[in-house]
Amino acid sequence: MTCPLCSSSACRENYRMNKRRFFLCPACGLIFVPAEDHLSPEEELLRYALHDNTPGHEGYNRYFAELMQVIIDRGPAGAILDFGSGRSAVLTGLLNYRGYSCTAYDPLYGIGIDAVDATYDRVILSEVIEHVRDLPGEITLLGKVTRPSGEIVMRTKIYPSVEDFAGWWYKNDTTHVNFFSHGAMEILAGRLGRIAEMTAPDIFVLAPP
Repeated sequence: MTCPLCSSSACRENYRMNKRRFFLCPACGLIFVPAEDHLSPEEELLRYALHDNTPGHEGYNRYFAELMQVIIDRGPAGAILDFGSGRSAVLTGLLNYRGYSCTAYDPLYGIGIDAVDATYDRVILSEVIEHVRDLPGEITLLGKVTRPSGEIVMRTKIYPSVEDFAGWWYKNDTTHVNFFSHGAMEILAGRLGRIAEMTAPDIFVLAPP
């Protein structure tokens, strides 16, 4: 099995839950679910429909407070892309309300399909990278839409350890297919020509060196 992050062919099955297999890459630390074990796009959309990710949901807005503070602390930005915005694009709305120029993009919902034809000073993926089916393709796309001086702000949970992975709740979401260690996040940043800076336990800024 080939690693979708570093292309190592030394990956081995680390864990199995129901019909889902989780492979560990010993070279970069990524744990991933192979494509043949992914949900269908229709099943994935049905799973997302169970979430109340709407602007009126108080808890969901609170969830963005820490991420918003990280973005504000990074200083002014020109064009921002909310990459994988979700159907309601709540983060896009919050940023535009604060005076930023943010564009929503989510191909699952047909949102902002042409947005990836432009480039951006800041690209934000809020709990998106763990859902990505074609990790090599999306890494290429991220490199294309981020300006050379731009930053990528990424929010995802870091798994506790390989030994504790079986008991980790985050893997139970059947739409999650990529699970990062700190080392894997550094590899991802390197593939994008950037350095990963952790600003919160689950928030990373991938910035030019």
